[in-house]
Parts: sequence; C-alpha cells; structure tokens
Amino acid sequence: MNVATYEDLKPGQFMRKWLFLGPIDVPWEGDGYFPDEETSNKFFDTESLDVERFEPKVRIAENDYEWTALYSEYGVVDLTAVFDKWFVVAYAWAIVEMPEQTDAVLGIGSDDCVKVWLNGKLVHEHRGGRGVIADSDRAPVTFKKGKNQLVLKIMNYGGPWGFACRLLEK
Repeated sequence: MNVATYEDLKPGQFMRKWLFLGPIDVPWEGDGYFPDEETSNKFFDTESLDVERFEPKVRIAENDYEWTALYSEYGVVDLTAVFDKWFVVAYAWAIVEMPEQTDAVLGIGSDDCVKVWLNGKLVHEHRGGRGVIADSDRAPVTFKKGKNQLVLKIMNYGGPWGFACRLLEK
C-alpha cells in the first residue's frame, strides 16, 4: 500500500501515484457497437467494490481484478496510455496521511465521469463527457488525523481518458 501513500499532502501537489483497478467493461448487450448513455450511467451509479475497505483482489461480474501500482510523470494520469479502451470504468486508490484534522479543497479533473470518496463517503461526482482539465472540479473535504482512504472512479465513454487530483488549499 505504501506505493500510493501520501504523507502530509501539500497544496498544489498533484497526486501522481495510485493503486489502479480496471479497466472494467460497461456490461452491454444492445444494438450497435457501444452502450447507450442510459446503460453507461446505470453502471456508473453502481459500485463494483467496497470503497470503505481495501481488498487486494476484487471479483466483478465473473472477472478477477488485482490492484496494481500506477505512476504518472505528470499531473494528469493518462489512462489511455495504459489501457486504450472505450466504455470502461477504473478505480484509483490512495492513502493520505495527515498530521491533524484538516479542512481542504481537492482539485479534480476527469475524462469522462468521476466519483470521489474520502473514507467511504462520497464527496464529489461529475457526470458527462469532457476532457481532463486539472481543477475543473473543486471538492471541499475534511481529512481526519492519520490515514485517509481516497478512492476515485473514472468512466470513459470513448476516446482518451484519464484524471487529475491534487490538494488545492487547506
């Protein structure tokens, strides 16, 4: 878990190391090549794993997944470079250790949809197609003293996909 742990995250610091789970295909059996928006949104609304408790291996729809280390050289984590797939979901997991309880704002960008949980509580959601722009979303959060679990769910409709997350202010 240490590969995705941040100690006393500083404002402006992009989170570039994560544990990654996916890509998980949006289940679909309709006409055409891709799932429709309703099917995609329904899958986005359903959690495929327990966001409150880390499990090294996860079974989702008859498939086994393992978390793997993911590191980005840049502020934006380019998931297309790792998995060039359309209509998929991925989860990113990190631990943020804080020396004291801290009210803060996370800057989040995503291509396309994103959900963010802090210690199992949904703190942000964006639905809809877009490109990654760092800090396009701002999520007020409260980190507890000690270890905090930060989980992101990113869904790609098509084309490039990725995300950015950083502490903006505390």
